[in-house]
Amino acid sequence: MVGIKGTKQEAEEIKNLLEKALSDMGLTLNKTKTKITNINSDKLLFLGTAIYRAKHPRFSRLESTSSIKRNPQRLRMEGPISRIKKKLSEAGFILNGKSHPKFI
Repeated sequence: MVGIKGTKQEAEEIKNLLEKALSDMGLTLNKTKTKITNINSDKLLFLGTAIYRAKHPRFSRLESTSSIKRNPQRLRMEGPISRIKKKLSEAGFILNGKSHPKFI
């Protein structure tokens, strides 16, 4: 995963440079998994974790002046619980929505 602060055209150029550098090492980019997306409008799934930009800003109160400061909308990471539950129930660790011990 590569994060770029710039335009889509710049991201395409960097992707092409990465592709060339990887080919020099004997590696290739997987065309089906490689995509360019805008983190402000889309979620990105990387290693089973959804990465996205927060939609709502957070606020904090400054102790010295009692004024309120707006914090930036930062990146958020969340585990897709539905996918995790599905995999656990397929493996037999969840039965009817509840934990089901599986002894080997």
